[in-house]
Amino acid sequence: MDILSELKTFLEVDNFNILEEENRLTANATITGNMLNKENFTDNIIDILNNVPDRDHFIIRFAYATDVDFKLEIWKTQNLILDSEQLNVSSFIEDNSINNTDEIEVNIRVNKNIINNKFTIFDFNSFRSWLLSMSLQQTMSWFSKQFTETRGSSLTFECLGCDYVSFATKTLMFTNSIDSDFEIDFSRSEKIDICKENTIFHNMQEYELLPEDFKIISGNVDITIKDTFSKISCLLSLAYISTYSRIDNSSIEGKIVGERTKNYNYNISAFTDNKNLFRLYEWSYSDNISDKLQISRNILSLMCNFDNINQIDKHIFEVIKSHYRFYLKDNLKEYLQLKRDMSEFISNTFVQISEYSMSVLNAFKTNLLALGGYLFGLVLTVISGGIDILDIFSDTIMKLTIIVLCSSVIYLLISKSEAQHKLNDVQDGYEAMKKSYKDILSEDEIKTLTEDDGESILDKFKIKAQKGMRNWTIIGIGFMIVGISFCSLKLFAF
Repeated sequence: MDILSELKTFLEVDNFNILEEENRLTANATITGNMLNKENFTDNIIDILNNVPDRDHFIIRFAYATDVDFKLEIWKTQNLILDSEQLNVSSFIEDNSINNTDEIEVNIRVNKNIINNKFTIFDFNSFRSWLLSMSLQQTMSWFSKQFTETRGSSLTFECLGCDYVSFATKTLMFTNSIDSDFEIDFSRSEKIDICKENTIFHNMQEYELLPEDFKIISGNVDITIKDTFSKISCLLSLAYISTYSRIDNSSIEGKIVGERTKNYNYNISAFTDNKNLFRLYEWSYSDNISDKLQISRNILSLMCNFDNINQIDKHIFEVIKSHYRFYLKDNLKEYLQLKRDMSEFISNTFVQISEYSMSVLNAFKTNLLALGGYLFGLVLTVISGGIDILDIFSDTIMKLTIIVLCSSVIYLLISKSEAQHKLNDVQDGYEAMKKSYKDILSEDEIKTLTEDDGESILDKFKIKAQKGMRNWTIIGIGFMIVGISFCSLKLFAF
């Protein structure tokens, strides 16, 4: 139930002036004295306050706007509802001579407590405004305090009367459902201890938090809250990846000690979300933590100058994972041999493609040699037999020549088809090779070996080969057609 809306409706208040911050809420409005004379006034107030969670101390006070000594308080805590005048509103009105037109101030004060890892939000919009008004450090400090004081592994924020609020991280849930259950799938305290063992985060006592606490994994969330949570998750990820880090009033500074030592200092107010930082943190702290962190720090110290937080990008993350896979191999020589083998395979593939592209030209040259030999044989036959030279153009020889030329065309087309088939086989083998190396080499390393300016080297060679094959096929067939046409004209002329 939306407690404040119910009170607003019953008291006929246009709006409460609400301030919900930290672990308290205040709200105030002005009504006229006749509201206190409403039928069943006390019963209705009690019915509304009965919906206040037992963990919270809710006080509503009615007082003269000009004299705070004249007041009526109704409060609820731990299933008890009491007021300062034993709920005798009529006596209060009579004793204080309250008129129907008198202005009465309505003041609400709520002290909110966390019990069973649950916390109430009475007005989400006000709570959100307060949350977003703070710096990232203040927000982190407040959440850390809630976790620390309750010693809980999770927190559920029950947002009363706010149907559109429903989202969760691994350890925080904002829900409009009362008495909802929320369980996490890991030990938060153990994860914090692991982080303490693997990095020096100077502010750990003040910000005893995890990146998972603010990584939203489900639900629809206001973009401003999502942005704040994402930045905090990113900030904490950077802290736990670093060898050393600390947060001061305006910046986070740290040190990455690997093959080299790199320092960084970022202004927190200008901090941007970098999802790759959380991915790197999540991967590093999943298993074999010490080795993964050392490899991560080695690569980061070699590849980043830390001028910009976004330098830690997907490419660097892939390189880190790739080097970890190599690390799992007992012998680095095996990795180097794999790269040499892949380079050699690629080189041989390109040689094969070049050979296949020349096969059509070779077939054309073979046809020319065969045709030349055929014509030379005819001339020798004429000379040695004392036959008239014009007999070379007889019907029989023209028909035979046409058959030879047609056979050459067929041979050329078969040669092109065979070369194309071999090209396709080469490409299939090439793709199978790339797939087989994916478990060993990173995607970026494979691209380095197989691509040029983002374009597949194989595709470039294949297009060039197909163009050559097509051109020589056209030239060869064109030549043969000219020969066939000449013979046909001679045959027709005779």
